[in-house]
Amino acid sequence: MEITKGDLISGVYALMRISGLTVNPTPEDVVVGLSIADDYAAELKGEGLDLGWQYPSSYGSSDPADNSGLTPEMAGPFKKLLFIQLCSAFGKDVPMAVAATAAQGKRVLENILVSVPVAQNPSTLPIGSGNQDRMFDERFYGEPPKNNDADYVYRGNILNYSHDFSSWLVDETLVSVEWTLDSSNASLGTESFTDQVATAELTFNGIGGLGVSITATKTNSTDKLTVVKNFIISDSTGLIYNA
Repeated sequence: MEITKGDLISGVYALMRISGLTVNPTPEDVVVGLSIADDYAAELKGEGLDLGWQYPSSYGSSDPADNSGLTPEMAGPFKKLLFIQLCSAFGKDVPMAVAATAAQGKRVLENILVSVPVAQNPSTLPIGSGNQDRMFDERFYGEPPKNNDADYVYRGNILNYSHDFSSWLVDETLVSVEWTLDSSNASLGTESFTDQVATAELTFNGIGGLGVSITATKTNSTDKLTVVKNFIISDSTGLIYNA
């Protein structure tokens, strides 16, 4: 369903007539309304509310027949907000009821357009004394989603970790491998690689999350591949007994 800019402007002027703020709009009033709508949609985008508004090819040249880009769910809330903008442009006081309705329209647009990522406690945040009900319960909150496939290890462990690049190499062989750790929770020891497999010694020093990036290059190509392996490090000596 296409909602034109003319549909929106006509709807706003109809609301203004109902409120006793204006008479039937002249062609000049429509041009002003189109310009204000373009400007206000851009202003909302700058605030983080991207309506998908279709801007004209040249500034100030919108036509009533132009597609606005709004969905039916956005049209009503946007008209309520545009009502306020047009009142200001024509020097009209905004009725309190209209201001409240416009504020509600802004909240509706925020609900439609703004997606808030799920928050999660970091793995280094202790759960707290008294919150464990089993001898071997976790001492720290769970890892964020990026570590869902992490390996669990203990502080003090030393691991010779290997990654097989054969599926990426096909008929080629490894030329170089670079290992990078994203925190000080581990240190990097001896590194080596064969034609297809890279290996490094990891010593886990701290508690919490650790990401290990392995970047490889191969023969007869300028391509690089980076894989990330995640670890969750806990304290093997930190058994908690409830009194």
